[in-house]
Amino acid sequence: MQNDPDWRRRDLPPAPPAPGQQQPAEDPLVPHDFTGWTGRIVDAFGRSWRPVILLQLVLAVPLAIALAAFEHEAGMTVTETSVTLDHPGAAVGLLVVLAVVTIVLGAFIQLASFWIIVKQAAGRPAPMGGAARFAASRALPMIGWEIVAGVLIGVGLIVILPGIVLAVIILPTLLGAVGLERRGMRRCFELARGNFLALLGRCATALLIAAAYTQLIRVIVNIIFGRGANGVGVQIVAGVLQLPLNVVGVAFAVVTYAEMRGRHGRISTGDLSSALGR
Repeated sequence: MQNDPDWRRRDLPPAPPAPGQQQPAEDPLVPHDFTGWTGRIVDAFGRSWRPVILLQLVLAVPLAIALAAFEHEAGMTVTETSVTLDHPGAAVGLLVVLAVVTIVLGAFIQLASFWIIVKQAAGRPAPMGGAARFAASRALPMIGWEIVAGVLIGVGLIVILPGIVLAVIILPTLLGAVGLERRGMRRCFELARGNFLALLGRCATALLIAAAYTQLIRVIVNIIFGRGANGVGVQIVAGVLQLPLNVVGVAFAVVTYAEMRGRHGRISTGDLSSALGR
């Protein structure tokens, strides 16, 4: 390694152009700073929200039905201060069903959404068939790694700080590491090396936006159905209102992953698109 004069620079982001040189073209997915990061997420949403929302509906409808069944069978009562369950045994069984629906179908939808956002950002065709084929080819590894990540983060949250650290490292980068690079969780830690504070800031921003939007959904649902209402209709309305946030969530994962890749070496949206195949 000492005989290679460039080894120290191999993982550094591209150097800025010298004075008088032309600035590089702005990449649609790879930002250079926080402002660029937010702008690219907004742009990704603007380009891809229609097909990605259609994909997200595939998850939202069965999830809404499963949530409504959970509320009914478990005898769930929600007040301003507490949540009670009349049938805890049924609640456990239905929670397992909800987990399976969310993890299995969710992995497929997230991978397909990732594919579409990258392809459209690269200016290439992004048919649903191609997205489905890509998602099907990577769904099983994604499901496995999501389960491992969920267990690790859940255990870490028992003592709070380790869980937060793991969530900041894994959640923004796992989709790209497994889906695009066909690697595992170790790659998430490699991408986070030297970039933890940047990831923390981006995750905190995303969390605040998600919390505010979720509260807005709750207010709208309460206005339409009344406080404490439940049932299929309530869950479907809440699920539909959630769809734009889901699209932003995938855009967050794509752009944050692309930024971390860019901090460790030259990468472009075209490179990412080519790595995804056709």
